[in-house]
Amino acid sequence: MMKSQARRFNQRLVQTRQASAGGGLSGLPPARIVSVPEAGTYFGFDCSTVRYWIQKLGCPVYELGSVGRGCGSRLNLDDVERWRIARLVPTCAAKAQEDVLAIVERALLDSLKRDDLANRTKMTGAQAALAVLIIFERAFKNLKQQPLEHEHVPEQLRNLCAIHLDSVERGTF
Repeated sequence: MMKSQARRFNQRLVQTRQASAGGGLSGLPPARIVSVPEAGTYFGFDCSTVRYWIQKLGCPVYELGSVGRGCGSRLNLDDVERWRIARLVPTCAAKAQEDVLAIVERALLDSLKRDDLANRTKMTGAQAALAVLIIFERAFKNLKQQPLEHEHVPEQLRNLCAIHLDSVERGTF
């Protein structure tokens, strides 16, 4: 039963995309408006879960339904996706960039030290340190939209730079 619903849902999405391929009047992509069961199939949950989201958690609804067959609520999948992301990552959405970078730094250092990143990935300590530095650099660039300069590297990560450089100088990298 679920496979047939998923197939019908995918067919309806394809039909909607094909119908809008002509550009439409507004030139905007079509809204993905679906029923509650279709939204459940799309997100991989039962429709009762989606109804719970609407009734108890404040999930956005395109058109609120009423009781009776064929009178259910309709949802815009894009709005629901944004709502779910905001619920899943509420702390990061509200934090300043510096706070987010501090969280990333702590997580990377925890994975290096507590989770024993080097042994789990069969890397040397210097290689694991370099991997952590590269990941932090990418996070910094994505958040700040600027390259990472030495003065912006947190103190504990500077120690990882020293570990990496020391191994390169000794030729053990």
